[in-house]
Amino acid sequence: MQLFTVHLEPRAGTLAVIKEGFSWPAFLFLPAWALWHGMWATGVAIATLIAAITLVPVGLDGQALLSLGLAALLGSVANDLLRHMLERRGWRFAAVVAGRNREAAEFRFLDQHPELFR
Repeated sequence: MQLFTVHLEPRAGTLAVIKEGFSWPAFLFLPAWALWHGMWATGVAIATLIAAITLVPVGLDGQALLSLGLAALLGSVANDLLRHMLERRGWRFAAVVAGRNREAAEFRFLDQHPELFR
């Protein structure tokens, strides 16, 4: 079972379910992940860091290590960045739900709170 946080967009009544823990898509795709989620400044900052790493005179092994470290850091905090972005855009935290996947967690939340989506 994994933990997910559920966030509600009050005006449209939409729901976002975000996994707790490491984000493999963010680890693998770095700035593209941020841009996909509409975090433009974050995506540009990540792309700038990647470009800066290529300019650091530490050799290819050092650059690879720095790039891997950046990817691991982003993978570790990506879902928290996504939650923060939703909060800034007016979404509100609703619950923490356990499920074997995102769909199961969403179903469990809706099953526990049917009044929210009538």
